[in-house]
Amino acid sequence: MQKSVSEPDKILRIVLFSVYLAFIVFFVFLFFKGLKFSLIVFYVSTAYFVIVFLFLAITRNLHFNILLSRKDIRRTLFSSNFPLTKSMFFKAISWVAIGCLAVMTGFYFYFGLWVHATVLLVIALFAYFYFNHHKIGIHVISEGIAFDYGEIIVLLQWSEIKKITVKGNSVVAELKEKRIKRKFYVNNPEEFRKIVKKFGF
Repeated sequence: MQKSVSEPDKILRIVLFSVYLAFIVFFVFLFFKGLKFSLIVFYVSTAYFVIVFLFLAITRNLHFNILLSRKDIRRTLFSSNFPLTKSMFFKAISWVAIGCLAVMTGFYFYFGLWVHATVLLVIALFAYFYFNHHKIGIHVISEGIAFDYGEIIVLLQWSEIKKITVKGNSVVAELKEKRIKRKFYVNNPEEFRKIVKKFGF
């Protein structure tokens, strides 16, 4: 398992994630504008996101996690999981996103644009199930805390963590030298507290 994220890997992640976000913007504009205009928006959005993420990375306000394979979390000291809607922030985002998609779906159905409406309905259903039923796995391993998102597994190393606070089943991990905090939830906070205490927290 690698111990750090290389500079080329960071740049690659920034570019790929920027393209991903720009594609979402492109897809939205494609519903309202023509292909040519949407492509211009895509290129401008890609450049914008790359600049923003590069700035955040240079100013150390963007954290890059180490990627793990599933075999790296086979021997866990503690495991738990929680849905994204456990967080009030993601719960609000989910309802705003689903509400907007539902309104747009109704708009397209009203004007007889069945393909557009069907696509948006599928996206809305996917968003609902992802936010409400998809669970994020939390695994404490000897190297740190692993977050299993299903598609990817990332690691927050012990050496990167400044402080861990446990209140109820809510956990906040404050990172060193970065104004970044990771908030997550565990099913058994007492057991989690005992295990992380062994690592100096």
